[in-house]
Amino acid sequence: MTPVQAKLFQYLVDRIENPVGPTFEEMMVAADQQSKAGVARLLSALEEQGRITRTRRRERSVRAILRNNLDGVSSAAMIDELKRRGEWPHGG
Repeated sequence: MTPVQAKLFQYLVDRIENPVGPTFEEMMVAADQQSKAGVARLLSALEEQGRITRTRRRERSVRAILRNNLDGVSSAAMIDELKRRGEWPHGG
């Protein structure tokens, strides 16, 4: 996952409790993209990786998929690993 993909995915995870998916404009801001096409490419990549689902021809249908194999792993440990790999989008 690229840093930009990770940033968008984290945004979607943070919104997981929200019953309404984000708009393309909201995702553009969250992922620092300049166009909806950029967001569409990111969403396609995340979908191919199995990290999100979305319903075609249905607005605001993007949902993050959380994997259970990380149960018991602290957020700090995950962030440290992402930083070690150079995949943490917030620098560091």
